[in-house]
Amino acid sequence: MHDRAARCIRCPAHPAAADVPVLAAIRATPEVRARWRGGEDLAAEVVVDLADPEVRCLTVRHQDRIIGMIQGYSEEEPDYRHAGDEQSGQNAGLVDPPGRDSA
Repeated sequence: MHDRAARCIRCPAHPAAADVPVLAAIRATPEVRARWRGGEDLAAEVVVDLADPEVRCLTVRHQDRIIGMIQGYSEEEPDYRHAGDEQSGQNAGLVDPPGRDSA
């Protein structure tokens, strides 16, 4: 495992009071919003994402601080079977952002 990835912890995201505001704030940053977009209530959108039974959400943490989220999904239809993931995160002032190695 690359050293930067070793500094990150991936754990299940929960619609907990602590996770939602932080994930909404990350989603509101210009770098993330440009790709993930979103409406006026990003916190509500995060709650919907975390509640989706077909998407596995993991928070990416660095030094016990949430710095991003990974969403994984799969299509089980035999003719279209595939899987993917999407990542959002922030540098948060880290000199060597570990989020790039989070997957």
